[in-house]
Amino acid sequence: MVDKKDEEDPAPASDDQDAPDWTTWLRSRLERVSSSERKAAGSVHEVPGESVGGDEQGRTGTGPEGETATPAPTPAPTPGPTPAPRVPALTFGSTTVPLSEIEALRAAVTALVAGVGTLADTFSGFRSSVTDRLEEYSETVQRVTSDTATELGEYRKAQAGSTDDLGRAVAEVRERLRGLSRDME
Repeated sequence: MVDKKDEEDPAPASDDQDAPDWTTWLRSRLERVSSSERKAAGSVHEVPGESVGGDEQGRTGTGPEGETATPAPTPAPTPGPTPAPRVPALTFGSTTVPLSEIEALRAAVTALVAGVGTLADTFSGFRSSVTDRLEEYSETVQRVTSDTATELGEYRKAQAGSTDDLGRAVAEVRERLRGLSRDME
């Protein structure tokens, strides 16, 4: 069975009674969006509403075949963050710091970072120079130590040779003295 309600076409909406007032909805939506954008930008001021469509009594317009118009899509928010409003000073507890002092501090920190970079470069150069000098000093000490050891070895050999020569000379003198003493007997 078919119900009579299903067979009947719904009656077209009259302009005054059942039609949705999409212009009111669109106005309120635009006002909310613009209000939130103004709050985000830091300045809140009233913008008068604009007429978006319909006639003077707030009714919606109809198309050529009696169809009601559909609301236009709301514009998408622009991509990216909204720029922060410029503030003249920042407050930390009971202390208020002017923006100019913050900018001066930022510039000083930037200069300090650059100075630290320069100091690090200078220290790196100094460290390299000191390392080179220490290597030269180490080579010099090793060379002097080696030369001294060689000279000391030669001196000991010379002393040993001298001692041997002296011992031979003493032995010869003894032999001569013995020979003289035999001759005298």
